[in-house]
Amino acid sequence: MKQTPKPLWQVSLSVPPQAEDAVAKLLATTFHAAATSYFSERTRRSKVSVFLENQSGIRQGLCVLVPSLLILKATGLLTRIPKPRVLTLEAQDWAESWKRHFKPFLAAKTFYVKPSWITRKPSGNAFEIVLDPGLSFGTGHHPTTRFCLDQIARLGKARPGCSVMDLGCGSGILAIAAGKLGCRPIRAIDFDPVAISVARNNAATNQVADKISFARADVTKMMFPPKKTYDLVCANLLAELLEANADRVASLVAPGGFALAAGILTSQFPGVQRALQKQGLRLRRRVTQREWTSGTFAKTGESRRAE
Repeated sequence: MKQTPKPLWQVSLSVPPQAEDAVAKLLATTFHAAATSYFSERTRRSKVSVFLENQSGIRQGLCVLVPSLLILKATGLLTRIPKPRVLTLEAQDWAESWKRHFKPFLAAKTFYVKPSWITRKPSGNAFEIVLDPGLSFGTGHHPTTRFCLDQIARLGKARPGCSVMDLGCGSGILAIAAGKLGCRPIRAIDFDPVAISVARNNAATNQVADKISFARADVTKMMFPPKKTYDLVCANLLAELLEANADRVASLVAPGGFALAAGILTSQFPGVQRALQKQGLRLRRRVTQREWTSGTFAKTGESRRAE
């Protein structure tokens, strides 16, 4: 007997487009859930939302949200504090919403990322990545995700079979891209159990499930020092989380390996850079797109602790 889909609770904010990415990160962190967004041509504003499977924690989350929005207002991304809106809706309503806004694209001239309902095949030698995010954020359209895909393509081609750790894997797009290039071993973690479930399904769809080890884990509570290090560590995390755990991130990078720090507001990047440099990582490449800055950091020797 087919089960009736359970309703979801949608918490959303209407914000100017320049604040879309920052607010998405904020909502995801506040409610421990994936965030989605879309831009309305009619209103010229972006609607950023999280979709929750129960009501518990919504009231407390909203209380935490307001002070954080004030900080974004102080940076100039917001001209006023948006009023959160909470709605109850059927699960399929959300699914149809993101389907309208997820379009295929070519990343790093290497990965053709598309949803499952698009039948067009990639041209040339591009690897096809079929991605259905479900309730998990991460279609690859975010500029910092594009940066990570570019760097994975560069390293994967230069170092065949390199090992990869993906911190905050979301839909699993970065781990899947690494798997397509033949990287091994690949480990991917996320704090959100829904993200892990979706990422596993996406990896299976792309026939790389046997190459990736997925696990629900908290970066702040990972084993330190770790038992294993990696040639490439993707850290698409909030700036505050990266700064506070720079020692853990650096300890995962093998000597001669690289760490990708992505998803950082440009104003916060210097703090992240200082924290990683204190752990023996040196900035080798920096890319700024809109209000976001990402960097590739190299480990030339054993990391040293902060003084």
